[in-house]
Amino acid sequence: MGRVARAEFGGPMLSRRTFLAAAAAAGAGFTMADLLAACGGGGGGTKGGSNTLSQLAGVLPDYVPVSFFKPDFPAVTGPAGVASPAAYLKWPAQQKRALANTVASGSVTAMTPAFWPIPPQPNAYFDAVNKRLGANVTFQIVNGNDYGTKVTAVLAGKQIPDMYVIPTWNYPPGMLEAVTSLFADLTDHLKGGNIRKWQFLANLPTGAWQYGAFNNRLFGVPFPNGLYGVAPFYRKDIFDQLGVAPPKNSDDLLKLGQKATDAKANRWAFGDIWLEVLRMFGAPQDFRVDNGKLTY
Repeated sequence: MGRVARAEFGGPMLSRRTFLAAAAAAGAGFTMADLLAACGGGGGGTKGGSNTLSQLAGVLPDYVPVSFFKPDFPAVTGPAGVASPAAYLKWPAQQKRALANTVASGSVTAMTPAFWPIPPQPNAYFDAVNKRLGANVTFQIVNGNDYGTKVTAVLAGKQIPDMYVIPTWNYPPGMLEAVTSLFADLTDHLKGGNIRKWQFLANLPTGAWQYGAFNNRLFGVPFPNGLYGVAPFYRKDIFDQLGVAPPKNSDDLLKLGQKATDAKANRWAFGDIWLEVLRMFGAPQDFRVDNGKLTY
């Protein structure tokens, strides 16, 4: 197999043997999944290999925040080792480029779920990112509804990509054994102060790395997500063409879906709007109506 010039942008070389990345649930419907770490539940939804901070003492990386701009509200690390993200009241007046030059070379394969319409190939955005990186990252993007089946098949066949996004709710039986036998052990590269060679990996809070740990070793790269608001976007030109207005309630949403969907024209009313649907009905997560009673 080849090598990638940087395992993390701006740092020294690491072998390109496959490593695991777990996917974050928060905001999945509105942002492209990177190398993410699990934050959600579902079958097998635990912190990696169910490690604790005490068990991982001496294994977890240091936390060295990257600060290009002074935040209005600095990050705060809680007693569980989980840090809140720094917060800003407005967009910086002048932006700064994080990296001046291309930082990688060669080719790498990656597999990720998509809980939205799968981007077409070839893709101008992917091409632009690859040009900035100096490398060729080839994505295999799988419909999120089918991803669990795909994960099970790929791990069983041991034909794994170089980078692999696996949400915790898609962990198959034998996940621990699969991870420790198929993926690269990153512990010695990243533990403690070793991570300081890669400033943007060191920017991930120490507590978040629990989600990439299996058998008290690091196999995954987390992507902690702060709380943020979600807003749906719509095609005003199509709405105007159809003579419809943005929906104000669930009945409006249903009517919009029926009117905007045109299977023959390959036009579909919605991408991924499940978070908006959840909020529309106003019930907290995991609450259900059972025989007229609200249960948890």
